[in-house]
Amino acid sequence: MDRPARDPLDPSAVLRRYLQNAREAVLWKLEGLSERDLRLPRTQTGTNLLGIVRHVANVEVGYFGPTFGRAWPDPDHPLLVSEETYDVDPQADWWVPAETGAAEVADFYRDVWAFGDATIADLALDAR
Repeated sequence: MDRPARDPLDPSAVLRRYLQNAREAVLWKLEGLSERDLRLPRTQTGTNLLGIVRHVANVEVGYFGPTFGRAWPDPDHPLLVSEETYDVDPQADWWVPAETGAAEVADFYRDVWAFGDATIADLALDAR
């Protein structure tokens, strides 16, 4: 099956390509590291690489979801942080529960990519 040709200058395609390159770079930072190394604090605030991935995923869900009136398909996903939780702890998405492995965090982020890409595909770039 042939794919339709894509205009490399199409703004929607450029946006998706830019986002995908950034997304893949985030996960690339996790490659080859142990679960322990992914959870070790790397700053004085306790930030770690796995927490950064969870945070980025939640920010992307928030932007491509409620901002455009779209609901995340799995509101009970254990890595998704609800607005109510953010109200109590604005830093809640910066850490990953001990029972959640790095692969699960990466899979969640990949699901978020599909959600964001669907928003871009379904709406005009100037949609409110």
